[in-house]
Amino acid sequence: MLSPFLKSQPASDIMEVDSDTVHKMAVGCSGVISGVGSKEHIVEKRSPFDILKGIYPGTKWCGKGNAARSYGDLGSYRRTDMCCREHDHCPHTIRARGRRYELYNPSPFTRSSCACDNRLRRCLQRVNSFEARTIIFLFFDVAKMRCFYLRH
Repeated sequence: MLSPFLKSQPASDIMEVDSDTVHKMAVGCSGVISGVGSKEHIVEKRSPFDILKGIYPGTKWCGKGNAARSYGDLGSYRRTDMCCREHDHCPHTIRARGRRYELYNPSPFTRSSCACDNRLRRCLQRVNSFEARTIIFLFFDVAKMRCFYLRH
């Protein structure tokens, strides 16, 4: 089922993940979800293709790009989405395969300053939901997103 999708993507946008990483993710996903029944865990109905666009289900700002119609448009995991929205508005970024600050970003993803990435991690840690922890794992451990430091 994913094969046609994968074939339609540039090879540089596809990341191979080893079995240890998949195992860590499975273990993380099998953990107990605290707060079940709270509004934070109600998922609005969205297209199953959202995950193929790279947006984490139940969010509109967490992933490659965003699915929001406006700044105030948040997914059902609002607090998690607010962290990602703040990160998406980081003023110090280098676009995918772009140049800025005398640096080149060869990645298919935007690279943010380390200050912005650190704020994202702290924000998601404060939310401390299953979704927030999963996004931390995907962003920092699976994708191993790299950041850059600005020298003044």
